[in-house]
Amino acid sequence: LLVDSDGNVVWSRNGDMSHSIASITKVMTAVVALDSLQTTTSLDDVVTLVEPYLGPDAQMAGFADGETATFRDLLHVMLVYSANDAAYNVALHVAGSIPAFADLMNAKAAAIGMTASHFMNPHGIDEDGHRASALDLARLSRYAMQNYPFIAQTVCCESVEIPIHGVPTVFKSTDALLGTYTGIRGVKTGYAEAFTFMGATGRGNVGLYSAVLGCTTAAGRFNDTASMMDWVCSVAAFIITARSREG
Repeated sequence: LLVDSDGNVVWSRNGDMSHSIASITKVMTAVVALDSLQTTTSLDDVVTLVEPYLGPDAQMAGFADGETATFRDLLHVMLVYSANDAAYNVALHVAGSIPAFADLMNAKAAAIGMTASHFMNPHGIDEDGHRASALDLARLSRYAMQNYPFIAQTVCCESVEIPIHGVPTVFKSTDALLGTYTGIRGVKTGYAEAFTFMGATGRGNVGLYSAVLGCTTAAGRFNDTASMMDWVCSVAAFIITARSREG
């Protein structure tokens, strides 16, 4: 599914159907976390971390119990590398517990019109009731990129460096379109029941926000995104050219 910069649906297939969304969840986590900067937190907060067990295959930055990190670094490694331990600790720092943070996520989803979504955790590891539609996720992509400069400036990074156990460590982005697809600006990958991707691109006067869910391969989510965006950008270019000739 694609929406434009004004939120209009440009193309959709089963856009209202809810799916497992995996680590796309972390964009909502970042939105709620950044909202908390207005009241209770700071990007420079030093957070004492816990080391959660989130399953044998969970993507982790590798923080240990009692280690510290800045709130800024947690958000960076969460959005770029999709670190589940970072998302877990972001939620604890903001709300004190995972259920309390999920309540904030669902309140925010309702406030921005995500009518087919429900969040159970801040990281996206599969859990009953944790789902969203492609339409809702494209709306979230647009909302996050247009209203949160921190998110927009982070998700376009091909890597991020933060200290782990006191050692500067580079974490590469999970977004294979960065540096390979013209105009891509992020946003977030995911994998649980299937591969997912929520994206944003801009070429000339065309801005697009996408969501692809239920892909059977990692490459498929990126190929589908590129195909949709190529099609819309080519149509837009044709229309702009035609109008200029008429003028």
